[in-house]
Amino acid sequence: MKVNPGTQVPIDGIVALGSGLCNEAMLTGEAKPVNKGIGSKVFGGSMLTVGSIIIKVEKLGENSTINQIIKLVESA
Repeated sequence: MKVNPGTQVPIDGIVALGSGLCNEAMLTGEAKPVNKGIGSKVFGGSMLTVGSIIIKVEKLGENSTINQIIKLVESA
């Protein structure tokens, strides 16, 4: 799945090709974008701010990182 700069990463996966900077503040609270290269994990809902990547899908729907966080918050 291709992710272009300025768009959200649609699903959890691993970078298979390309590189870029990804803003993961919605998950981690970290203000600085994180460098992503081949083999790096990316998370659905984060924003690719610079670069272009192709990701290999790792987790879908209920198993995605953001859904796991939501479940933990709801059960707290």
